[in-house]
Amino acid sequence: MTDMRMTPRLKDLSFINATDGITFCSCGGVTPGWQTVLRSKNVYGPCERKVVLHQGSSPVNGPHQGAWVDTKTGEDWFLHFQDKDAYGRIVHLQPMKWINNWPVIGEDKDGDGKGEPVLVCIKTQCG
Repeated sequence: MTDMRMTPRLKDLSFINATDGITFCSCGGVTPGWQTVLRSKNVYGPCERKVVLHQGSSPVNGPHQGAWVDTKTGEDWFLHFQDKDAYGRIVHLQPMKWINNWPVIGEDKDGDGKGEPVLVCIKTQCG
């Protein structure tokens, strides 16, 4: 467990959301990118911390600064940036699912709970 006021090297807080009595905060890195989620039953902590999206073997570097989108049809998606230096940032839409009350973003190819960005996915059914 981590005190949320004392979390070194976390930056770019992208969302705070509460569901089922648990507060989720998401933050990440930039060029070497990852997306970390902190979860707690109290917004002030203590909290658990887990990397839920990283580059892995994907060509999409720096997955970070995201937004959780839940649709009317019950789907969960995650928007995030890819840093392309002088070309700017590219926005990606990743599928998101929940395993053991943790979000898994993209595809978890090796089963370690950390998703990797996908380049192609099934179209959303948001109506």
